[in-house]
Amino acid sequence: MKKISFLMVIHNHQPSDNFGWVFEDAYNKAYKPFIDVLEKYPAVNVAIHYSGSLLEWLFKNKPQFISRVKSLVKSGRLTLLGGGFYEPIFPIIPDEDKRGQIHLMSNFIKEHLEFKAKGLWLTERVWEDSLSDIFLKEGLEYTIVDENHLRRAGVPEEKIHGYFETKNGFKVFAASKKLRYIIPFAGIRDVTRYFETIRDKKDSKDLCVTFADDGEKFGFWPHTYDWVYKKGWLERFFKYLSDPRSPVETVSFKSVFEKFSSCGEVNIPPSSYSEMMEWSGGDFNNFFKFYPEANIMRNRMLSVSGIIDDIEKESKRTSVTVQSKLSIEKAKRELYKAQAGCAYWHGVFGGFYMNHLRAGVYKHLINATNILAELTTEDNVRLRACDLDGDKKDEVILGNRFLDLYINPDRSGSIFGFDEKRRSYNMVNIITRRLEPYHSKLFKMRSGKLKNIKKNIEKGRYVNIHDILGVKGKGLKNFLVYDEGKKNSVIEYFSAGNRYFKGDAADLIKLEGMPHTINKRVDKDRVSLEFERTEDINLRRGLFRLNIKKELIVQDAPEFRIDYSLKNVSNGKFSSVFGMEFNWSFMNKYYLKKRNFRNLNSFILKDEWSGIQLNYRFSIPVGLHTEPIFTLNETEAGLDKTYQYLSMFVQRPVSLRIGEGLDFSITVSVD
Repeated sequence: MKKISFLMVIHNHQPSDNFGWVFEDAYNKAYKPFIDVLEKYPAVNVAIHYSGSLLEWLFKNKPQFISRVKSLVKSGRLTLLGGGFYEPIFPIIPDEDKRGQIHLMSNFIKEHLEFKAKGLWLTERVWEDSLSDIFLKEGLEYTIVDENHLRRAGVPEEKIHGYFETKNGFKVFAASKKLRYIIPFAGIRDVTRYFETIRDKKDSKDLCVTFADDGEKFGFWPHTYDWVYKKGWLERFFKYLSDPRSPVETVSFKSVFEKFSSCGEVNIPPSSYSEMMEWSGGDFNNFFKFYPEANIMRNRMLSVSGIIDDIEKESKRTSVTVQSKLSIEKAKRELYKAQAGCAYWHGVFGGFYMNHLRAGVYKHLINATNILAELTTEDNVRLRACDLDGDKKDEVILGNRFLDLYINPDRSGSIFGFDEKRRSYNMVNIITRRLEPYHSKLFKMRSGKLKNIKKNIEKGRYVNIHDILGVKGKGLKNFLVYDEGKKNSVIEYFSAGNRYFKGDAADLIKLEGMPHTINKRVDKDRVSLEFERTEDINLRRGLFRLNIKKELIVQDAPEFRIDYSLKNVSNGKFSSVFGMEFNWSFMNKYYLKKRNFRNLNSFILKDEWSGIQLNYRFSIPVGLHTEPIFTLNETEAGLDKTYQYLSMFVQRPVSLRIGEGLDFSITVSVD
């Protein structure tokens, strides 16, 4: 009987900045029970990739589990895969960091798990041709891509099995999309029938078929634990694979290379699995166009990488202390953590929309920057210019030893980043509410279909994750709000109707992006950026002309100040409400409802996430409106709302006669 050689590859990963309870839950529902079942079936051979961040957690929290993994490795039943230690998307990080991440992972596996990894897990299967040279030079010989890669390389579907080689001899296996969709979602009989079908259809006498997908789908994804373990799906599957009468036998990569020859040479274009190609519009880099906030994260990551590279090159030319070398390595480790790919893109699950993952990226970038600052001499206060959004125009950073303000001059001095260095927290880690294709599910999903899905779940019948996405929560349409343009912080506006803002965005005349002149001032203990313009303000009762000045000031203290100057240069009396929109990556349960305040001279805001406290001081009494901002995005549990940040509108009625002006300031200090 013709046998199918079956490669079963499992990818287990949690980003280092995920919540501890998520690690624990995934361990109890997926990672541990999978090994529990595997140990019962000695005829089953698998390959598993544990990301470096997950391995660090397992070594610290589950040492007995690690011992069990090592025993399986020594028995030859478990092949470990290497990769980038903190699960980077390889094409978006510099080559030196690719090598560093791979080297870190390979050494860790060799030292702690006593195994030399020759294959790697390619994060999100994002491939580009230049990667194979780097992989080979780092001692890696093969990886798993998707069948979509080979189809894009011109390989007919019926020829996709076994492995192929790139022009330099690097080996690639193509994971079956069909198997990815039916394991473990279909009944065992459906899976076995599919194996029999491909066995009968393929021309070759001997076949090698690859399954490769997330280990979390074996228990951690919604509704999978009962199906996979309590109802015994994995037990039955491994029993089937162990049966000598089965047309399928699990094999190791080593045995495949001994038994099979390459199916030929391929030239794979930039690719990923088909769903990723759809989400990204065919190119992973498109995510940085879809999500400008992710682009800024990436560019800040590249900037830190460049600084480390420059310092390393300089250290090779000059003698440096052992402590300096250790600091460079410590900064590099923080950089690698910031390169974890989850926060840079979005598909079915949260990814980019997960506030804590983006916060983690910034935490590690700020940590790295703080370490590197100890190796250089910097002024107490500083003004720097650099292009962080890739538009060929410089943004400006005002900073000191406590904080850095990231300012967009083209958007009237609005702030797109605010690093609190002592806690390594970006307080303006905010994103824009934008249209996503899956938002249409709110209107397309029929109640009858939802009832059937929920009924099947209640009865213990398995429902494919792709079917249940979109069914979580009620009243979600209320959160379907889209912003006009990218959201920043410290954005000025007037009220068209001369009233306090309480949530009606149509009433706001935003001044962000209007033409202005810029003055930079750099002194020993003070740096500032001043924006000035004379602008026509079109209120409902007429057109008025105002001269508006805004100066952002940073001194050697954990605070910044904004000085405002308004002057009426029109031909009539000007009356409106002038406001400033502050958006903070803060969570405070009290402000999960809209709040309004009047006649404030000061205001305190405490963040429950970071412990940071902001202290506002106003030179004149102001009003304040606050509201929580949610995005509506896909999560593992379905379409749901995700809290992102707190919006604050500082407001002041302004009444100016012809030629009259008003000067005032806002100071924001950080505790």
